[in-house]
Amino acid sequence: MRLLQRLRATDLTGQLIVLSAANTPAVAADQRTSPLDGGNLNRNFPGRPGGGPTEMIAHFIESHLLPRVNYAFDLHSGGKSIEYLPVAVVARSDDPDRFAISLEMVKAFGMSTSVIIDHSTGGDAALIGACRRTGVFHLSTELGGGASVGREEVRLTEHGLLRLLHHIGLLREPLTTESMGSSRWACTIPVPSWRCWK
Repeated sequence: MRLLQRLRATDLTGQLIVLSAANTPAVAADQRTSPLDGGNLNRNFPGRPGGGPTEMIAHFIESHLLPRVNYAFDLHSGGKSIEYLPVAVVARSDDPDRFAISLEMVKAFGMSTSVIIDHSTGGDAALIGACRRTGVFHLSTELGGGASVGREEVRLTEHGLLRLLHHIGLLREPLTTESMGSSRWACTIPVPSWRCWK
């Protein structure tokens, strides 16, 4: 919302689509799953146009929004039951050129911890799977949780997103002077085992 308040059309070199709450029924209920059908949006891709509400949202995103973009940034937190260390996440790709672009994106975002995963816990039914099917570059975050997001997480995300949008060429000029901090890297081998990657 701060991004929308700050940006002007003249700041942009292309199209920006913002979903402030992709699964609005779940957000309104303050939970990860929709009270309408029990659906977790990040487990329902590619969805179905004639399915339940969560499946229809997933279908709309994968069939109508993702084909119109080159990048998808999924910014969310752990919800009420989980509290995450603030991280930026990209998925490994078998294409070394695409993987290099993903690494540059996560570096530009500049979180203090960055994670490389092989697959989302939702597999191909997660947004990462939808992005792979449509050829869209994907970056996601986990930003705290426990029914709250701290001021520092919001600040890091706000400046990181502005750096990232400038990095991919969507902003004509950088709209933040805050530089990237150093980042610790981790990767999954396989989930849930971890080791240092860098």
